[in-house]
Amino acid sequence: MTAAHETFLEQCEIQFRELEKSLATDDTGLQQIYRNTEICGYALTLLRTRFLASGPEKEQEIIFFKTIKPKFLARYIFWSAVYAIELNLPPAPEEIKTNYYRKFQTGMHLHYNTHAAFYSYYRSNARDNDEKYFTRKNKPGMGEDFFSDRDPDFSTSHDQLVAEIMANELLSEYLEEKINHSTPKKNISLLKWTASKAALVELIYALQASGVYNNGAAGIKEIALAFGKLFQVDLGNYYHVFNEIRLRKKSRAQLLDHLKERLVSKMDELDER
Repeated sequence: MTAAHETFLEQCEIQFRELEKSLATDDTGLQQIYRNTEICGYALTLLRTRFLASGPEKEQEIIFFKTIKPKFLARYIFWSAVYAIELNLPPAPEEIKTNYYRKFQTGMHLHYNTHAAFYSYYRSNARDNDEKYFTRKNKPGMGEDFFSDRDPDFSTSHDQLVAEIMANELLSEYLEEKINHSTPKKNISLLKWTASKAALVELIYALQASGVYNNGAAGIKEIALAFGKLFQVDLGNYYHVFNEIRLRKKSRAQLLDHLKERLVSKMDELDER
């Protein structure tokens, strides 16, 4: 890849960070949600112009359609979905609102079941079919019709599907927050986490990466909220904690290594009896 192409990809990352800063996430009124959708749409238009002007080579094209464009498109899909959900939210008791939000969670599970093979390919960081999935020589159009993005100069067969996976992770967190807000709070757990918060964050990220919840559709925020309530722990900025875990010099998975060691030791102990 040429230096010019590397510079282009770096500029795309900068544009994405600027997009994230420009989106209002605290105000969930319909007007602001719609405004966020417009901001994402404009960012995609600008991204398309820059991409076509860059004269991409195959390697750059794969990186762009597998990792960069989907992040932008995912935000557009997410805010469009949130707008549609909140626009049609019934003026009803909280229990009915909870059931309303849960219907969309079911829809995300159906999306996973429909595209399970590709979920596995994408989340395992496989590369075997990247040229087939993420270059424009194949006809675009694998995504859901509601968010169809079929510009042949700016689409591949699977980049939109990656965006939908990312958008579903965001939407899963959003819906979980709405459901928790609509559901009466009951603290039924007597368990307290007595290890470090970093250890709990490590466990949460390991479970999310393994896809053991909701057929792999549960996001980090959703799992972190559940664990925080279960163990009565305020996890704070767990994204920052995870970045610190990634920078560890020795074992980056200290808790998981310890758990494995203790479990094997326990089994060996029982075998000797």
